Amino acid sequence: MADAEHTDLPHGVSIRREYSSGVEYIGTEQALLAGGLLTPEAIEGLGRFTRQFTMSPDGSFLIVGEGKGKRITHRHREIGAYAIKRLHDENISLFKYRTRLEEMAIDYAKREQREREAQQEAWQLAKKAHSQPDFPERWKNGVLYHVGQVEKLIDGKLVFTDFPDIGLKSRDLEAAKQAVSTLRDILQCATPVIKDKIQQSNVVSLRPSAFEYMKLG
Repeated sequence: MADAEHTDLPHGVSIRREYSSGVEYIGTEQALLAGGLLTPEAIEGLGRFTRQFTMSPDGSFLIVGEGKGKRITHRHREIGAYAIKRLHDENISLFKYRTRLEEMAIDYAKREQREREAQQEAWQLAKKAHSQPDFPERWKNGVLYHVGQVEKLIDGKLVFTDFPDIGLKSRDLEAAKQAVSTLRDILQCATPVIKDKIQQSNVVSLRPSAFEYMKLG
């Protein structure tokens, strides 16, 4: 059973879906047979149930099973495994499994591509972040604002909607107010920085997760 390159599919055959584990081809029975993607014995007596089978390079053919349930194993995929089904419009769906090593190689390539894209986006976001030097100061002001909100809640000057009047006992109130005051003093003296660099030994790299809440544009 011949394979087909995506750029050179037989006439009348198209790719319906593609996964790391394999490719699903769609076409008429005649087109799949003419294109070498299907052999007569693979389709002989095929009904509406999915047929799973193997076709080894030497031409050995074996039906693994028909109907619901996945019966194809990694061992079958090493031989050359397929799943075929007749659709309601009389076209044929043919799924060609990849071997486990092929699947792993594709998954690895996809992961590498995602990491490259994440790095490219991170560099653009880093450029955007560092072009606005007030980011750390804005962050600091935002944190101090929320500290102020906490202080107002403790003092009873700010309340939660749909809550009764709830507050701290006097001894707890003084301790909480002192803690808030100490926190404010620390933050006012602090110098925040953008945590976008990772240094391991002498290598400095960019940390994409530092910009996960930012957007380009």
